Amino acid sequence: MKKIILSSLAVLVAVGSVNAFEAKPKNTTCLVSGEEINIKSAETVNYKGGKLYFCCPGCSSDFEQNTKQYSAAANFQLVMTNQYVQETCPSTGRKIKNKTGAKAKIVKVGGEDVALCCGGCLKKTTKMAESERKSFLFSDKSFKKGYVLANTKK
Repeated sequence: MKKIILSSLAVLVAVGSVNAFEAKPKNTTCLVSGEEINIKSAETVNYKGGKLYFCCPGCSSDFEQNTKQYSAAANFQLVMTNQYVQETCPSTGRKIKNKTGAKAKIVKVGGEDVALCCGGCLKKTTKMAESERKSFLFSDKSFKKGYVLANTKK
């Protein structure tokens, strides 16, 4: 009986830990059409170990036919849906010394705080228009430098 209870408990803990890393259901924006969508009822495509959300099959098809065109928006959506988390500066890949407080180097991108490693990165990105900043900080190159899949963060 004790073994059965312990086995059941182990299964519950394992299932609970997997679910803890799934995207938290909320609204997001279709990265092709720009329409606001509910994650629970959205069309989905697997991408970089996560799920992207679209308003309709046509938009998901457009994305799959030209992922390069939509990669920055796709990477941004992965962060906004909590599937990826920032680990280092997306501009340089260097460690971020101060993520909060007066010395923090933070820039806003679509309402999301992006921490940067230094004043140089902050100056460079704040000079950019919002769309250019998003394209730069969430490009495939920057995304690889600065973000990790949420369930693999050390």
